[in-house]
Amino acid sequence: MRALALAVLLAAALEGCHSLQGPRPNIPVVVEAEGWAPADPAGVERSRQKALAEAKRAAVEKAMGAKLSAVTRLNNSSEVEQLIVTRASGVVAKYKILSEGEVSGLYGVTIKAWVKSRGEDDDGPEAFLPPPGDPRVSVKAAAEGDYAKRSMDGLWQGLSGRGVTMVDGAGADLVVTVDAEVKELDNAGLEGLRSWRARAWAVARDAKTGAVVSQTSSEASAVDLVASSAAGLAAERAGVAAGQSLAKNLDESLQSR
Repeated sequence: MRALALAVLLAAALEGCHSLQGPRPNIPVVVEAEGWAPADPAGVERSRQKALAEAKRAAVEKAMGAKLSAVTRLNNSSEVEQLIVTRASGVVAKYKILSEGEVSGLYGVTIKAWVKSRGEDDDGPEAFLPPPGDPRVSVKAAAEGDYAKRSMDGLWQGLSGRGVTMVDGAGADLVVTVDAEVKELDNAGLEGLRSWRARAWAVARDAKTGAVVSQTSSEASAVDLVASSAAGLAAERAGVAAGQSLAKNLDESLQSR
């Protein structure tokens, strides 16, 4: 029984190590892309559909490229090559046309697209529709330190994974402040593994007025052979959960405004 428990914990630790390599693959990427097609004398709709198809293709390439470039900063070349094979294909789960029209004999369409890797299991496109009004959201840590930053990174993932448009600060409609607290759990019987739990608090405020729009908190835990790795992963997971919860709360809060 003891050997079985240790095997389960080791599997969880390895999963935690894998999660540290880069963005979680089941989280869609939100991008803007444009497509162009020659203006068809037979009708605008044919040109529009061709341009839209080109915009979707460009969105997939842009989104998958963003995932790969994020992984490139963390992994060695052989791991990146493997990810290129497994993540080369994507699909636009949802899109919104931002602008379209004919310019100098070409018809152009600009879209905002939610792109996920093809064949992945998720809750469907409706699970990550943007909140009412599609607000632009920025995230900042309430305090200095690695755990606050890891929680902030997780919060970003959780929000973007639910369709929230994320920006780096300028032009944000909402500013989300996140803070994290981590603590080590009882490691008795873990055979050298370290177990940590984290709580993340997130508060969304109107960027202009500073008024609180929504807030939430979430907890998560992780195990690893290295204490700091377990604590960091727990903080990131708590941030992801807080981001997902906050996105849901924003749907309700902004609907009533």
